[in-house]
Amino acid sequence: QLPIVDPSVHKSTFEIEVQQTHSFAGDSERKDINYTKFEFAVSDVWRKAYTFKFKLKPIVDWIEDGESGAVAEIEGGKSFAQDWRAWLMLGVRAWGPEGVPSTYDSRVELNLSRTF
Repeated sequence: QLPIVDPSVHKSTFEIEVQQTHSFAGDSERKDINYTKFEFAVSDVWRKAYTFKFKLKPIVDWIEDGESGAVAEIEGGKSFAQDWRAWLMLGVRAWGPEGVPSTYDSRVELNLSRTF
């Protein structure tokens, strides 16, 4: 067996999430909110220390006649010491116009966490 496909070395997952956001009984001075966000994620943990994740997040804005957009994110990280993890996430607009809820032009995150 090749090390790259050995299940004792890699743990890969695929996730799907659907989120609906809708405002009601709101302030007449504010814009109504009604959009659906999908999230498709593929992740891999290699040797229980290195992590990789790719996400595609399409959004449909029902207020704006079904206008849609999406962002794509890629993340790489490393677990170290006991209960510590650091990772870098890079994101970019995959398609769609500016102003679609939950989308952005570009994003960079550097994170450090400790699990208690």
